[in-house]
Amino acid sequence: MRDHVDFVAPSRGDWGLRIVVEYWSADSTGNARVEAFFRVRLGRGPFSSASGAPGPVVTPAVPCGPAPTRSEDIVLALTTGGSDPVPGVEPGDELPVVVVGPGEAIEIAVATSACATSWTIDVGTADSSTTIDGVPNPADDPASAAQNRWRFTLLALDEADLVVSARFGPSVLVERRWRVTGAPFEVPAAFVVAADGRRAEAHPGCGLGLELANGFSMEDECGSIGYDGSGARFEVDAGEVVDLEVPGWTIVRWTGQCGQLTEVDGVNVFEYEGCGLGGFAVDVGASAPPARFLLPPGDRIVMLLITATTLDGDRFTVPYFLPVSAR
Repeated sequence: MRDHVDFVAPSRGDWGLRIVVEYWSADSTGNARVEAFFRVRLGRGPFSSASGAPGPVVTPAVPCGPAPTRSEDIVLALTTGGSDPVPGVEPGDELPVVVVGPGEAIEIAVATSACATSWTIDVGTADSSTTIDGVPNPADDPASAAQNRWRFTLLALDEADLVVSARFGPSVLVERRWRVTGAPFEVPAAFVVAADGRRAEAHPGCGLGLELANGFSMEDECGSIGYDGSGARFEVDAGEVVDLEVPGWTIVRWTGQCGQLTEVDGVNVFEYEGCGLGGFAVDVGASAPPARFLLPPGDRIVMLLITATTLDGDRFTVPYFLPVSAR
């Protein structure tokens, strides 16, 4: 909370400046949000101007539909990940909840393709609010700016309110809202398959690395291996060749070790016992061979570090754990 704000001025030129200020009310009557526009000239001048009429700042994604005459007639719908469009609601109504997958693009569209001439798109949580898109267009001149589709992504999304304020010409103003929640990446199931067809699902640990075809990427930061040693032991014959599978994915890199879990300062640690299970790394464009290994006699914990991909270009890396008994 401040009574003044300093900011770095832009370079020399003739600029339009938009300032949005939110005032906090100590008597709990609610916050006040003020938006103002200024023309700022920096430098000694003279400032050159393009000959003829200036080009538009924003052009519409699709041709503009009929201009609305009432705000009630305007439907803004949000779509993400191939879902059905979800219309936004006015302030005070119960917010529709939209689940957004990692890195999925969000598109907001005007149902009739009518073009807004100025707008702001804000994403807010209980602690902060950020404007992710906005065009002022003080005169609301459609020749200067017009849009009926907005597409963007929200990174590191947990839960937030998405608010679109749009003006359609000088007299029609609408505000529509949604609540968006981020869906975590579901680590694919990995199986160890015995020669007789029996299969056991391995337990994913901590340390997920993710690269999706839509450009999203992440890496988990871990304070532990993310596995507590639970789960039934998978029984196989000592020296029996077993397969490693991740249904729906192609394993392009893996390494395996066997050992035991020990506790250090209250945290489980995987202790390698000199038992390597092999692995491979596939060159780009090469075909992946079957992922197979065999187990020496004894009761152990198997750790399998797997990297797998899909034809669409998604890629993940994560360690899996499985208690085994080889006789």
